[in-house]
Amino acid sequence: MSLPADKALIPDELQQAAECMRIGQVSAAASLLDPWLQNHPQDYHVLHLAGTIAIAENRHADAVDLFRRAIAVAPDAANQAMSWNGVGHAMSGLHQNAQAEEAYRRAMLADPGLVTHALDFAQALSDAGKHPLAMDVLQAAIRRHPRDPAPCARLGSFLVKQGRQQDALVMFDMAMRCDPLYAPAHFNASVALVMLGKTDEAYKACDTALKLDPNMTGYYQLAGLGEVSAERLAMLESRAAADSGAAVEARIDAGFALASAYNRRGDPERAFGYLSEANRLKRGTVQFDVEIERDRVQRLKAFFTPELFARFAGRVPSALRPIFIIGMPRSGSTLVEQMLAGHPQVQAGGEMPHLPVICHAVGDIWGARGAASPGSDEQVVADLNDAVRQYAQLTEYLQRRRQRFTDKLLGNYLMLGMIELMFPQASIIHTHRNPFDTCLSCYERLFTSELNYTYDLADLGRQYCLYEELMAHWHAALPAGRILDVEYEALVAEPETGLRRILEHCGLPFDAACLKFHEVSRPVTTASAAQVRRPIYQSSAGRWRLYKNHLQPLAEALQRPLPAK
Repeated sequence: MSLPADKALIPDELQQAAECMRIGQVSAAASLLDPWLQNHPQDYHVLHLAGTIAIAENRHADAVDLFRRAIAVAPDAANQAMSWNGVGHAMSGLHQNAQAEEAYRRAMLADPGLVTHALDFAQALSDAGKHPLAMDVLQAAIRRHPRDPAPCARLGSFLVKQGRQQDALVMFDMAMRCDPLYAPAHFNASVALVMLGKTDEAYKACDTALKLDPNMTGYYQLAGLGEVSAERLAMLESRAAADSGAAVEARIDAGFALASAYNRRGDPERAFGYLSEANRLKRGTVQFDVEIERDRVQRLKAFFTPELFARFAGRVPSALRPIFIIGMPRSGSTLVEQMLAGHPQVQAGGEMPHLPVICHAVGDIWGARGAASPGSDEQVVADLNDAVRQYAQLTEYLQRRRQRFTDKLLGNYLMLGMIELMFPQASIIHTHRNPFDTCLSCYERLFTSELNYTYDLADLGRQYCLYEELMAHWHAALPAGRILDVEYEALVAEPETGLRRILEHCGLPFDAACLKFHEVSRPVTTASAAQVRRPIYQSSAGRWRLYKNHLQPLAEALQRPLPAK
């Protein structure tokens, strides 16, 4: 998030606080600013910087108040826009997405000359599932700022998330033509190339980005693609140190990169030291409350009962037959989807965000009708039919290509009640794996999505238990055989046997091409993008043993002892 626009007007004392914020020294910035906030409570620059600090300290409600006060006394439209942008960031932190979207829109309208506001507005629209509108905003920004590489690069990133990697590469190329030295375009091209299976090209693109901007956070990406040179290892070790003076995000990136690099070099003890510190730092930047998750699971169990499913059985005659692949991250789901992608009747959809957005909107409607009931039968059926129509429209491009398509958003295990009501013809595949391997693999990843429970071993264990509890409920509440459990270890040990079970569950004929999943040419948008380009391997099974001396907090949270072997 940007600091006040007219920096020349900021007193020297505030300049020092602003500089502390730029390098990630939030406490120092707050100490410098506190007396100014007390003595100059109506000063625009003081209020805006205080709001920026409040966001960094996860005090988002305070930030909203400070930015709104700043807007009221802003010296001009540009500064007013900057504070509206701050409101947008704060509202996003409060998960008030509609208010965040409106704040970003106001920022863009107040100062259309600053491309940052258009980028943030587009991001908010995309996060809300309004992808066509987000694309429109970015295309307008490209026309308005034809020499600025940022809108092209951001549009490319959106296309990557939609599985349109080739189109994304065109946009990244446009960004590089605007500015060949624009490091984010090279870095994001690397991401797209990984998903297309072009690992060598991806390494080169990432390497170029880091040479152009050695201070950017991209070393974790590079370490996952190939060797990290001794020179870069030394630099990363210096950056990861507590006294490095580097921003927290840079230290986190360096720590995860070092863990990956030392794992590759066969030094798991050294790797885990960097990994645990990087996760500790990352955990301090995110919000996760296991009690909120526990309450969600209990509410889902109480609402989605066998009686509810019986009440609406056959009432929503949807002809759509998605194949939902659900489970915890790093549980083998990408392997299952890649196998299915080799089938001539199946189109891989990847991790689509549509269903949770639709289901949450329906939940809001039901909640507004009162706690006792989601409404009359006729109202609920109408809501479900409307939800199905929305999902059908958003996935229409997949339906044109094949008879069946996959939806591999793993968190849809929370949506299985709605899936049962909306898609009686759908197939549900639940992938699972040794919990210690699953949780460790999550702990080793710096995710781009909000999986905030993955940065602490105890959080991971408690979340895993809640996931198991909810899956046990779905197995009991849904008809027998509705969910197919696929164990990762069994699938890699006997892939043909496992594949036949999967295809039979989906009502698909056997096709040996599915066993050549590593040859399937399609974008893979998950953390397993590189792995599924290789034939079946079993080396990832039992990896927890490398770190068994460090996993006691995980074992306690999982409420089970570490296996003997």
